[in-house]
Amino acid sequence: MRPVYIFCESYVQLENTLSVLEQNHQQEKPSTVIIIGNHDLLKLFENLRQTRYGSLLDIIYMPTWEHRRLNHIKNLLGEKRYLKAVFRQHFKDVRGATIYFFCRVYTRYTFYILKRLRTCNTLIYVDDRDYEKIDLTEVRTDSLIMLLRKLKLRFTCGKGIRLVRFIYGEIASYIEDSFMAMVNQHITYAERKQWLERFSLADISFVDEENFALVFYDTADIFIQPNLSGKEEYCEKMQEIFSVLVKYFDNNQVLIKHHPAYEETMDLSAYGRIVPAFIPGEALQREGILLLGIFSKCVYESQVGRLVSLVNLFNFKDQKVKDALRKSMLERAARDVLFPETLQDLEKIIQKSRE
Repeated sequence: MRPVYIFCESYVQLENTLSVLEQNHQQEKPSTVIIIGNHDLLKLFENLRQTRYGSLLDIIYMPTWEHRRLNHIKNLLGEKRYLKAVFRQHFKDVRGATIYFFCRVYTRYTFYILKRLRTCNTLIYVDDRDYEKIDLTEVRTDSLIMLLRKLKLRFTCGKGIRLVRFIYGEIASYIEDSFMAMVNQHITYAERKQWLERFSLADISFVDEENFALVFYDTADIFIQPNLSGKEEYCEKMQEIFSVLVKYFDNNQVLIKHHPAYEETMDLSAYGRIVPAFIPGEALQREGILLLGIFSKCVYESQVGRLVSLVNLFNFKDQKVKDALRKSMLERAARDVLFPETLQDLEKIIQKSRE
């Protein structure tokens, strides 16, 4: 029996991961999930091991390297030694395994391990997000800091990975085409739907919550707050938005889901029930309810509910960033997404949903 390893680094990859887990579970085959630096994902899979998969699920958790108060050279060498030690501990005897991974962005530790395992194992890549539709640009070496970041990435992980920049400014690692050409099987985004044909997240119960009418997905710390003039502006706008919502929903009808692995930008507990961050946002989607967020995959890719993005209610430092976020949602949306321009527009949407 070939061992199965699955890299799951974010909630975006959860559906793919659980699809493989469920298939193996039905065949009573063991699986190992590798989680890198995401404490909420670790909590989720520990919960699933306890409630669903039992001994058929093994978990490898890799903390990210914590930089000490050392000089840059010592930190660089320390991270390199750390990755080698992790590989020796968990992967040095892995041979003849089937290894799944689902993302090319933010994956430098995954890349380091995959590169060392490639020759003796079968690598399968399944697209989870269509990153070809997201504006990614090459990071230019126009400063000493950027040069050092590139050199660090190359020294730590080797050739085959580079730095790219998102439209909203964030810089991330990206696995290059040269490495992807050596992957044994590539299931494209277009083929992924058929690959997932027999699996749905709805088949797995994550929460007991049933009596709610609205879910707010909070991703402010990632996309929105950094692009506004500051936290104060964001909090003021949020208070205005929830002052509209409380006219039509009491606290028990509203679920608030903060993005996992990020700190809460503001305390929203006065407006609804806070869902544990490790619960996947897709588990809260229901027919007939409102799904609200600013820029959230759980909103624009949902197949059920009434989908509302609040991105147009916020003023951005750079209009191009705002336009790019909206364009990305429209291109990737599973169904129609509503974009209220004013609080009055939002109130009309809520009124219509309550009819």
